[in-house]
Amino acid sequence: MDEKDVIVIGAGIAGLSAGCYAAMNGLKTEIHEMHTHPGGLCTSWKRGGYTFDYCIHWLVGSSPKSDFHKIWSDLGIMRERTFIDHEVFVAVENPDGRIFTLYTDPDKLQAHMKALFPADAKAVAGMCADIRRFSEFDMIIDPAFDLRTIGKFLGELPAFARMVKLAPLGAREYAERFSDPWLREIITNIFGMPEMPIFSLFMTLAWMHAGTAGYPIGGSLPMARAAEARFKELGGEIRYGSKVERVLVRDGKAVGVRLSDGTERYARYVVSAADAHATFKNFLADEYRDPVFERYFEEKALFPSLVQISLGVDRSFEGVAQTCTWKLAEPLLVDDGENGKPNTVRQLSLHHYGYDPTMAPKGKTALLVRLNGTPAFWRDLAKSDRPRYEAEKARVLSAVTKALDEKFPGLAERVEVSDVSTPWTCERYTGNWEGCMEGWKMTKSAMAETMSGKGLPATIAGLSNFRLAGQWLSPGGGLPPSANSGREAVKAICKAEGRRFRSS
Repeated sequence: MDEKDVIVIGAGIAGLSAGCYAAMNGLKTEIHEMHTHPGGLCTSWKRGGYTFDYCIHWLVGSSPKSDFHKIWSDLGIMRERTFIDHEVFVAVENPDGRIFTLYTDPDKLQAHMKALFPADAKAVAGMCADIRRFSEFDMIIDPAFDLRTIGKFLGELPAFARMVKLAPLGAREYAERFSDPWLREIITNIFGMPEMPIFSLFMTLAWMHAGTAGYPIGGSLPMARAAEARFKELGGEIRYGSKVERVLVRDGKAVGVRLSDGTERYARYVVSAADAHATFKNFLADEYRDPVFERYFEEKALFPSLVQISLGVDRSFEGVAQTCTWKLAEPLLVDDGENGKPNTVRQLSLHHYGYDPTMAPKGKTALLVRLNGTPAFWRDLAKSDRPRYEAEKARVLSAVTKALDEKFPGLAERVEVSDVSTPWTCERYTGNWEGCMEGWKMTKSAMAETMSGKGLPATIAGLSNFRLAGQWLSPGGGLPPSANSGREAVKAICKAEGRRFRSS
């Protein structure tokens, strides 16, 4: 019997991280991935000379100034990787023609906001002071504390104390301190989730200002490919088209996996870096339950699932903020929604990749528009009426293209290629529950649980030699917590083995 030390389920960033760190520590490791390539949600695809990306807009840890940079370096991701730091997070246009530019530099942002909203100068100053303060803080979600020096940690305590004070405030609540109605609206909806803790926005801007959250030229899939190469370089084995159906358990201990073709693979430890819902309900046949996960599953407080419209256009977007938002004259129907209530949007956000020359031929641009979709609508339609499913995708594509053409006259006739992915596309290719690309929604209650140490566990009571990894362990999801969770899984295995954990 060919027994490995560790079997990892899933070759997303969490799985690749677990695989790399296991191999670094001398553990014979095998990753099983149901797709044909690595990355999971950290992916992109090509259409007619254009690359359409699904994941990264910024990467925390892009600079050596951040402790998290070491994890990305361990995974081979920093090799020959070039980053750019955006000066603008988003530009929001008011129907009256005014434009609010959310600069990543707090000094520039403060001057701009004071000019636009003079009556709110004091509140604006406080907001920008917090962004400056947080730029001294390195990583707050699933931090790898063993990478920090004591001096650096102590230096971050004032920012941490301020973060704790802001943690109970959602974006909508924080926005109430401003008197200008438009500014309140902007702050409330900046992430499209009014209940999201406001410090999430401040931390993002602070990282960008500090130069530790840049965008990697080439986008998402090349990063995953780099981690895949690192894993193989370390002697790891990865199997594609290898779908896990069940975790094998003997006497309360995980001993391997059964694949969809009936093959059984054995290991002394199993790490599931796949979707958490699939792990509990399918891989473990709902025989092992965790009360925290069960509560999260029942409440279903997920990040929005997306309908992503990607376009390749024969024109430049020079001088246009890479992300811009504006209101529509008429609501745009995304899908039929739930409970008889149509799912519509009244504004669009466009992201263009004019800053990345690898995404489109010279003089042309890859664009994307993301809309919150209804998972059940797209899943049920795809399974029951494929022609209508394709027709609905075409309808949304047409409606979005028309709206973009109204904003940027002549754009429609310059569209060379297009692509529409739905929540069902995401679920089918990655296995993520409800086609959700960032796991649990970052809410005040979820953040409070995480900060109090009562968050989602990486182990399951009654099941030994088994670990969970991935974004489903951390509300808010994202690549850094995913990578760190893979690292933490291997640290736990090394501790159980009496090994000294090694990295790089």
